[in-house]
Amino acid sequence: MVKYKVVISSQEFVFDDGIAVVRLMPRYDDYISELMSRVKMEEGQSGLKYKLILQITVEDDNYYGQNFVHTVDSVENFVGLIDAPCISSSSNLEIDSLQYNNTLGFDLLTDKLLQADVGVVDCYSNKSWVPYIENLTSSDVVSASSALTIINSIEEDDPLGGSPVYDSLIESCEFLSQDDYYLRNKTMFVFTDDEPNCSAYSPDEAAIEVNGLNEYRQVPLLIGNLNLYDTLALYSIYRGSNYQPYNILTSKTTGQAITISSENVIDDVVLMLIGEGMGSLGYGETDFVIDFGSLINLRGLVVNYYLYTNTGGRWRVSCSTDGYNYSAYSDYFDANENASFEVSICRYLKFNLELWSGLSTSNEEPYEDIPTGGVPRITSIDVYYADPKIDYIYLNPIYNVEIDQMVFSTNSNDVLSENKGINGGVAMGRWTHHWTDFEHNAQPARPECGRIVIPIRYDTVSGIRVEPLTSVDGYLFKATNGSWTPEATVIVLVIGENMSTASIVNSDKYTVDARNGYIIFKENRSRSGQHYINVYDYDAYRLGLKINNYDDNNLEIYGISDVYNEPE
Repeated sequence: MVKYKVVISSQEFVFDDGIAVVRLMPRYDDYISELMSRVKMEEGQSGLKYKLILQITVEDDNYYGQNFVHTVDSVENFVGLIDAPCISSSSNLEIDSLQYNNTLGFDLLTDKLLQADVGVVDCYSNKSWVPYIENLTSSDVVSASSALTIINSIEEDDPLGGSPVYDSLIESCEFLSQDDYYLRNKTMFVFTDDEPNCSAYSPDEAAIEVNGLNEYRQVPLLIGNLNLYDTLALYSIYRGSNYQPYNILTSKTTGQAITISSENVIDDVVLMLIGEGMGSLGYGETDFVIDFGSLINLRGLVVNYYLYTNTGGRWRVSCSTDGYNYSAYSDYFDANENASFEVSICRYLKFNLELWSGLSTSNEEPYEDIPTGGVPRITSIDVYYADPKIDYIYLNPIYNVEIDQMVFSTNSNDVLSENKGINGGVAMGRWTHHWTDFEHNAQPARPECGRIVIPIRYDTVSGIRVEPLTSVDGYLFKATNGSWTPEATVIVLVIGENMSTASIVNSDKYTVDARNGYIIFKENRSRSGQHYINVYDYDAYRLGLKINNYDDNNLEIYGISDVYNEPE
C-alpha cells in the first residue's frame, strides 16, 4: 500500500446531518494508471486489480479527526486491511505520566471519539477476460521436430482471449537472451489475429527489446496478421499489414508485416515468411551507388538477375547530381525488367537491390524438401544514357574599362529546359578560355540571360588595391572573392592596424593557386598579422557562354547581346 496525495474540489465542507460530499480531482501525474498497467494477471485470477482507500484528516483549532491511521512502509509489509481500521481505545496512544504516577498510562481517546470506518473502493479490470503469456518451449535449444510438435499442439487450445502481442514479444526476448541463444542469429515470427489488445507494454518498448537481442536492427521481426473475416481485406498477401502499427514496428527491426486474408494462400504465406518477406531467412538487400564522374541524361536501366525456380528479386533507383541530395526512390521494378526514363539529368545512381530465395524448388508437396538448383544472384547492371554535348562561346574582351555589372541576353531556337541550357559568365583577363574563370562561387554564371555582378576585389591602401585573405591553418590562405585568372598579377601584403601601414610579402615565400583562390605559404604565418591580396587583371573583361545539350538535335543561337556599367 502506498500513500498518494490527492486534490479535492474544496477545502471547506458543509455537513448535512453529519454527511458531506466532495469531488476527487484528476491529476496529470497519475502514476496509479501506469503502475497498474504493468500488473500481470493469470488465468483464473480475480479481476480485482487494486483498491482505493480514502483517508481524510480534519484539521481544526477545536476538532481533529482522521478516519484511517493504519499505513505501512512497503508492499512487502502489507498483510491486508484490518477489520477495524481505526485504533481502539485500549490500544491507542498511551502516555507514561501526565503529572500522575501511573506507570500503566491511560486512554487519551474514548470510544466516543473514534472515527468512522475507512472508505474502500474496489477497482476491477475493464477487460472481459485477461490473457496471459505462456512459454511452451523448454530452457534448452529446441529442435525443428520439437518445434513442429509444439506448433501442432496449439491447434487444440481454445482460441478465445485477447492479443497481448507486445507483451509476448518482450517475454520472448527475455527467453532468447539466455546464454544458449545469445550468440545465435535470430529471426522472430509472430502470428496474430488482427489488432493487438491487452498488452501492458507499448510497440516502442517491444521494438527496443527486439533490437537489443543482438546488434541493433540485426534481429528481423516478421508478423503474419490473420484477417480472415474482414470482407474489406483483399484475397492476397500484402507487402505490409492493413494494421499500420505492425508496419511501423517491423520496420524498426528491418522486418515486415503481412496480412493473411484467406486460408487458401498457405503456400504463399510460407514463401513470404521464408524468403520473400523483408528479414526472412532467404531475403537479402543492399544499396549500390554508381558515379559517372559528370552529368548524364539517363535513358534506361536493367538490373540483370540469374534466378532459379522459387527465387526472385526486385529493385528501385534514386538519382542525384551532387551525391548528397537524392530524389525519392522510383517504384519497384521486377528482376530483368527494362526501365525507361524520359528526362533524368544526374551524375549518381543509387540502387536498392533485393534478392530472395524460397530455399526449396517449390512450396508445394512433394518438392518443398528439395533445395533450389542454385543460389540466385545479380550479375550486372546495364545503364543507357546520353553523354552531354558541351560547347563554349567566348566573346572578344572589352579593354580599358572597369566593370562591376554586366547584363547579357541570348536568342535561341529552343525553349530551354533541363535537357538544354545556356549559361553566361564573365572573366577578367585578355587570354583566358577556361570556364572556371567565368563561373565560381563569388561570381556565379546566369542561365540564358541575366545580370552578372563582378566583385570589387580591392580596398585602397596608399593607392594599392587589396582584398582580405582568410587563414585556414597558418599556411593556406583563401581569398575572400575566390579564384582569379592565372594571367593576373598578384601581390600579397601585411597591413597594420587602421590600414595605416602596408608591407609587401616577398613572392619567394608563397605559391599561388589562382583557379582555387589559394595562397600557400612555405612557413606558418599565423602570427604575422592580417594578410591581404592585390589581384590586377589588366582591366579586360570577357563574356563567355556554356551550352549544355543532352538531346539528339542541335541547339542554335541566333544572337548574343550584352551591356555593362562602370562604377562611379
